[in-house]
Amino acid sequence: MVSSDQSYARLPKSYKNLFPFRICAPSFIYPAHWITNIRLLGPYLDEIEILCFDSGREADFPSKDDIDQMAKLADKHSISFNMHLPIDISPGSPDSDIRRGAIDIIMRTYRLAAPLNPTACIFHLPLDVTTTDQTELNCWRQRLEKSIETLLLEGIPSQSLSVETLDYPLEWIRPIIETFDLTVCLDVGHLLDHGIDWQAEYCKWANRINMVHLHGVQNHHDHRCLDVLSQSVFTGILATLKSFTGTVSIEVFSFDDLKRSLAYFERHWHGQESHGKTFEHCRI
Repeated sequence: MVSSDQSYARLPKSYKNLFPFRICAPSFIYPAHWITNIRLLGPYLDEIEILCFDSGREADFPSKDDIDQMAKLADKHSISFNMHLPIDISPGSPDSDIRRGAIDIIMRTYRLAAPLNPTACIFHLPLDVTTTDQTELNCWRQRLEKSIETLLLEGIPSQSLSVETLDYPLEWIRPIIETFDLTVCLDVGHLLDHGIDWQAEYCKWANRINMVHLHGVQNHHDHRCLDVLSQSVFTGILATLKSFTGTVSIEVFSFDDLKRSLAYFERHWHGQESHGKTFEHCRI
């Protein structure tokens, strides 16, 4: 059942069309149904990130009626959607049944979301090895390659699949991304949390990045308000985004964190001057 909107606070202003990219938030800002979140966020943002995190819970997948309502709200509020695929699946697992299950879940979610014309389907490719032994890594890459090849053969357009940066350098799977012409979701928070140079990663993948996830990281706790990031880090992020034209999702999961993060983002966006490294001459 879709919750009443009356008890929920609203964002104080609209952030639509303020930036060269689409500004976005997840579909779990309010502790309510997708439709309630979209109704409440749609007037203020350019895009909504539809979360389907738990593949084992039927309630984590929108129904056909939900999708129909989302499409109507997209028209009403001039918003787009991206779809975050379940995060508990493993296309590179050593277990063939688990790999096949991951493929089936991805295809189900993609087909469900297709009427929404999502800007991207974000997916995780977890590192399914316990060492960095090259033999094991090669086997993992081969399994990933077969799974992704199957997904494309079953009908997903390659550039709809946006590989999210996790806890390992994306360089490890560069041949897969390039061979299948996949796109990249640069999760700056994940990279910061794991001590990976996010600026270097941006330079490496700039021509494939269609999605940026932003969230604060503090003491290895991520998805926090943006204002916990140091000013030097945040200044670098904003300088990079000046030339970005995809989607930036403020990936926090509460109204207060989103409200604070958007205010912090806008204040520094308009107040910043040129600082630090620019990316115009990245070798991609």
